[in-house]
Amino acid sequence: MNGYEVVLINGKKTNNLGTIQEFYEGNLITFTDKERTLIDIIVRPDYSGGIHEIIKAFQMASDEISINKLNAYYMNLKYIYPYHQALGFLLEMTGKFSENKLKTFREHGIKFDFYLGYKLKDPSYNTKWKLFYPKEVESYLERN
Repeated sequence: MNGYEVVLINGKKTNNLGTIQEFYEGNLITFTDKERTLIDIIVRPDYSGGIHEIIKAFQMASDEISINKLNAYYMNLKYIYPYHQALGFLLEMTGKFSENKLKTFREHGIKFDFYLGYKLKDPSYNTKWKLFYPKEVESYLERN
């Protein structure tokens, strides 16, 4: 589709949380808004082109998203895994959110070590978010 790859996935029952419907080339399509998309790509990074694409998505969306809506969606989805740590970490990496905004995700609790992706080899660790992440994230952030 015009240079984009579209991946259709079905997830847990969410009652269409964060979805939008629009007509495209005469067809009604349903897709997620920016806040829901950021959550979905954290949960399944491999469907999103990997960590570098996820970082890019967070950077591009950071001026247009609502932290309150992002948090409300996250709470509504009731994940067992602490994806809020990855959300907070990536939002912080954009450099566009105050500590006051980021505390929204810290208030969910930072109890467990978590991973920003699968099969990480020799990862770096962020103590604030208790999150392991690929070392190349740092060099990627320096370039952009």
